[in-house]
Amino acid sequence: MKKFKFLSVAAALLAASVMVSCTSSDDPVVKPVITGMNTGEIVYKVTVKSNVETKFTFNGVTKTGTTAEFDVKASDYKAALEAKAEPVDAAYSLGEKKAKVAFSTEKQTALVEFNFVKPSTETKTQAEMIAGATVGNSAANQKAAGVDVAIAVPEGTEITGNTTDPFSITAYKLPASLESTEIKKNETKTVDIYTFDCKPDGAKFDKDIVIKVNLGKEAAGLVVAVDDVDYTVGNDGFVSIKASHFSDLILAMKAAATDFSNGSQLIYEKNIDVVAGKNEFTYTKKTGIETSATGIILQYLTTLYGDLLAKDEEGKGSFESSAAGKASLKVEQEYSDYTFKSGSVNFKARVWAEVKATVTPSDGEAHSGGSAQ
Repeated sequence: MKKFKFLSVAAALLAASVMVSCTSSDDPVVKPVITGMNTGEIVYKVTVKSNVETKFTFNGVTKTGTTAEFDVKASDYKAALEAKAEPVDAAYSLGEKKAKVAFSTEKQTALVEFNFVKPSTETKTQAEMIAGATVGNSAANQKAAGVDVAIAVPEGTEITGNTTDPFSITAYKLPASLESTEIKKNETKTVDIYTFDCKPDGAKFDKDIVIKVNLGKEAAGLVVAVDDVDYTVGNDGFVSIKASHFSDLILAMKAAATDFSNGSQLIYEKNIDVVAGKNEFTYTKKTGIETSATGIILQYLTTLYGDLLAKDEEGKGSFESSAAGKASLKVEQEYSDYTFKSGSVNFKARVWAEVKATVTPSDGEAHSGGSAQ
């Protein structure tokens, strides 16, 4: 009788093929031969969301709802694709309707969250504004956009350009661009968060107007920027932006990764019976970002990485064996831990990444000479 045993083999999911045969020695060691990755074709997935009923289009496919999922095969993917969104109700006229989506072997899923709003109903006349009044976004817009914003015009300001009444300001969130981003240590990343739609578009002022934005107390100390000018958010969560004209003003958050490290976590371990041929298994993995951050910081992170907040998700794997036996199966998931700094604020995030499996076969049953069965 000849005895054989399997040796360890590690492969990324789906796992590589394992080939086994016996030799003529008295106690042969039979090594698995990795014949190449058996992953099948990678399928990239994008989830698109909206706060209202929306017609989504991605890669030539259209779906309607508040959430939709689309697939694109790696072989069909040539460059960054564009997710498009059109609210079913035309009253939701403000909000970006396009966002780029880019994938890579490290980033096979993506999320786009569109935010559409109706124009703010709070208005002021030009006469009221130059008399020292302020105009803010309506309560409905504050709720829809998640931000409170108001414009103040210094008394006696001369207004030129477009002076058509009424004056108003409407806020909306920008969708994530989702383009693959390389994070380098101490390199500042600027991420667009909000657009403020100021009316009448094209109005010009001989004195700086002030746009006061309430970003919440969790934003205190952060650095934000409008038109390449940096501002620090006050302890009360407010920041005052200066402008000399009315247009769509974009508020961005700025931060740099001061430290990051990579690691892995064992997420599944089990002794299994191996059959000759294809062996399949399931496990629970994490997708997305783990962080305690909220508000504008959370928007920064999810826009930067284009992923959902971390959640558990079922994963599936398989490997091929040319013989039956017993083995232990371990599944590990890689992650990257980041520490960011913006102004006086430090915040952390764990970004979950690739899953890998290790199959370690045990001693098999006794076999006669020839190929293992």
